[in-house]
Amino acid sequence: MVCAYAMDKDISTILARPPRICSRYCNFRFPLDLDWADVIADAPVRDAAIRRLGPDGWDTQDHTGHECSRPRATLLSLTLREMILEVSLSYTMDNLEEMVKKIRHESNQMRMRLPDFLQWSPDKKNTPVMAASLHLEFLYSELILSQAIAKLTGETPDSLIETSRQILTVLLDSIARQLRTGHVNHILICDFSYIGLPAAAALSKELLHRSHIPPPGEAAPFPRAERIQNLSVFAAHLEAFLPNRESDADTLRKGLQSVRTTLDAVLNQPTFFAQSNGIFTSLPPADGIALPGQNVPVVDDVQGLDFTAFWEEFEFDWEGDRRALFS
Repeated sequence: MVCAYAMDKDISTILARPPRICSRYCNFRFPLDLDWADVIADAPVRDAAIRRLGPDGWDTQDHTGHECSRPRATLLSLTLREMILEVSLSYTMDNLEEMVKKIRHESNQMRMRLPDFLQWSPDKKNTPVMAASLHLEFLYSELILSQAIAKLTGETPDSLIETSRQILTVLLDSIARQLRTGHVNHILICDFSYIGLPAAAALSKELLHRSHIPPPGEAAPFPRAERIQNLSVFAAHLEAFLPNRESDADTLRKGLQSVRTTLDAVLNQPTFFAQSNGIFTSLPPADGIALPGQNVPVVDDVQGLDFTAFWEEFEFDWEGDRRALFS
């Protein structure tokens, strides 16, 4: 039941379709945090394992997690995803602010109630893969929620950029730790593709936007060098882990190429750019005065790509039959 519910939420997220399995119509029983061997063991062994469970159903003595820890944690995170889908798939939301506040409060409560071995922290030396993956699931839910806010209000919230930054930071930290051991977990590879690329898209769009038009003085800080470095490392890892045999490999490759094309455009152009009627025009820096000897060219398109139109392929398609894989 947990697997069916999880797959339903993933498909709903990818295709922007209402879920077919709604928690309000299901009598969910969260799987207890028991090892499969204990579940099928003789009564004395099984009863002893049950006694180790705390009042919230988590094992109080196992601090590494086992087979049943993941479906239990997954079900927690995806009940939150269902609430977010209700917002993101709505054309209008009269009580948007109230719903967002409720969802974020519920998310914080869920994370605080998780056992210590599922609490992710960059300071932990031996963080289980499951903890990092679950942390990314919560961040991904916040990313979808921030995108929904942007679509419904027409304004990009600061949480969208900050959450995207956190996702890339966690992914790059996790991959660095696993590479030191000589083995990269398949769960992390999936997270790179399906959680990392939407975050990289959001950061790339913001990086490109700020390269075209200087932000106003009151704009939130945007560490450009850090963003470029993280996006470059992310793109290199994603290419190495690209699941070529998956049916959506072409879409993944297209998203990867768009990130790299954005980086090329940003790094190859020393000045800001403004777009008008499809024409990208370079602007003099800062105070609007060109430096001595500086050329101010006009180009039909930076490297032949209309970035605004291209990135729109990775947005929610509110009116069409489906949307692309990445938001």
